[in-house]
Amino acid sequence: MKTIVWYRNDLRVKDHQPLVDAADWGNSICVYCFDERQFRKTDYGFSKTDSLRFAFLIESVEDLRKNLRKHGGELIIRTGHPETILPELAEKISADRIVCHGEVTPEETSVENLLEENLDIPLIKYWGHAMYHRDDLPFDLLTIPDVFTQFRKKVEKESSVRPPLAAPGKLIYEGDLDPGEVPSVEQLGLESTEPDDRSVVDFKGGETEAWNRLNHYFYEADELRNYKFKRNGLLGADYSSKFSPWLAHGCISARSIHAEVEKHEEEVHKNVSTYWMKFELIWRDYFRYSALKYGSQKKKKR
Repeated sequence: MKTIVWYRNDLRVKDHQPLVDAADWGNSICVYCFDERQFRKTDYGFSKTDSLRFAFLIESVEDLRKNLRKHGGELIIRTGHPETILPELAEKISADRIVCHGEVTPEETSVENLLEENLDIPLIKYWGHAMYHRDDLPFDLLTIPDVFTQFRKKVEKESSVRPPLAAPGKLIYEGDLDPGEVPSVEQLGLESTEPDDRSVVDFKGGETEAWNRLNHYFYEADELRNYKFKRNGLLGADYSSKFSPWLAHGCISARSIHAEVEKHEEEVHKNVSTYWMKFELIWRDYFRYSALKYGSQKKKKR
């Protein structure tokens, strides 16, 4: 069985259900598409992605390729629209299905819909960006509370966070596809920008760097115990976790961070700050589920 694993904002091998299932089914063809639409200017003249974020993305994609190869897999890189590229690849290799982590906001879901329209094989979408799985919520998706505190108290009382999945022990990639190369800044119409030397952290993309940051913050610097009290200071390298860019690109999952917090509580130290890290991850879930509930609703004229 041939399965295409479509990577987007989930650039990791750990805690990745689509990858795990694809590995179990047989031949896994992992694909990442640099979609030019993500590098254009908005209607207001702002760049959706500048060169520094692009550099972080490049590092994340390259690290993903390296980690997939360690497990026997490969990452096929293409530039263009996924709804065009993936059906062509699927037909070329006679794929049986495409799997991915589903998204919730309009730009991403519109691409998913276009892709489904162009496919003759199933597109299987998984829920993997939130800490609490949607099937484990104590309420229906359309009745999610509009007040965060109500959401938090109910999930804390009635739900539990699933343990993260280990990376597949072995991937099978049997194919002769051109692996492809990462496009340059110029190819995507971006202007090069030098990092600001006032930055307190040299952010590097990728799953490897995400785990390096977690180990530094939790254990080497031992700052998790101070998180609640220092997180809004922002000026120092360890005033807060700085996990956001890695979470945004899916280099590490919220479930993995949650599991590491609980491990830290058991083996090192437990206090209000260790709880507060989980508290902030619940906020992240709340916004994602709210986006799922309301979508791109617009105010109606009266």
